[in-house]
Amino acid sequence: MDRGITRSDWAGALTSPELQLIYETAPIGLAFFSTDCRYLLINQHLTEICGISVAEHIGRSVRETVPDVAAQRGGISSDQRWNNTAALTTLPSS
Repeated sequence: MDRGITRSDWAGALTSPELQLIYETAPIGLAFFSTDCRYLLINQHLTEICGISVAEHIGRSVRETVPDVAAQRGGISSDQRWNNTAALTTLPSS
């Protein structure tokens, strides 16, 4: 039996009320990325730190939205993308 996560599973997870509540109420910046490191979901707190809107993040890469952070962090590694591990980056508060 294949227990892999399908695209529809991910789509459902990204729109779940529980995840939306976490993103809306978390006191920290949160983002969820596609396998090619583009923003799929970002919370308001992180957009305030970055200085651009949610809409300006979605579908774009970290390098496109906050190039200084991307240069400092070096992006999300391929190991993190393929092994589903978290990438933690500390951003300065504005």
